[in-house]
Amino acid sequence: MLAQPRIGKADAALLAQTRARYQEAVSRIPAWDEARELGVQLSSAEQAARSGDAASLRNLCAEVLRRSTAALDVNDLLLAQLELQKLQTYTGLSDAQLGRMHTAEVALASRQGRRAYLLLSALTRELATATQRYVVAAGDSLWIISGRPEVYGNPYLWPLIWQANLDSLSDPNQLRAGQRLKIRSNPTVAEVVQALDTAHQYAGTRVRIGEVQDASP
Repeated sequence: MLAQPRIGKADAALLAQTRARYQEAVSRIPAWDEARELGVQLSSAEQAARSGDAASLRNLCAEVLRRSTAALDVNDLLLAQLELQKLQTYTGLSDAQLGRMHTAEVALASRQGRRAYLLLSALTRELATATQRYVVAAGDSLWIISGRPEVYGNPYLWPLIWQANLDSLSDPNQLRAGQRLKIRSNPTVAEVVQALDTAHQYAGTRVRIGEVQDASP
């Protein structure tokens, strides 16, 4: 049986850390242009470990680790910036949510890309899925419900409620007392604009949503 070359525990740990960081970069960065070159260097580091050449192992690992980490940092900063742009399209953020967004912006400004991305992406997912429930009362219409302060505070946004409940409300005029509606808490700016356009398209039609008309000056 051949004797196994000896490398210290610290060098073995360094190699494992470098391998993990390189593989993380490969998996998280599409079309990473340094992947092939650094993969060759990592293979050389593994060969150095097998031959017991600790000096070469350390030099190779240091290079692969440095460049893999740098690539991940750049990628995380880009992802965080894109996530911030997406987040800024949502409306109706609470003070607490605005505070979390500010914390992420500070992290991004400090080039803490990974932390900023994790904070921003979590908040974006929260806003995209946040809903509240509303039970329809006698005399309600989408126009009335949308105008309530605890809903949107603007009756012209009734199409947001309709779109969120198409599975149970195909006709916006067919509300039933006791019906449970899903209210999206944080529609995007684009969705708000589309809702306003839709509301004005219904103005003057026979659909009894409510008095969809321009407010008096």
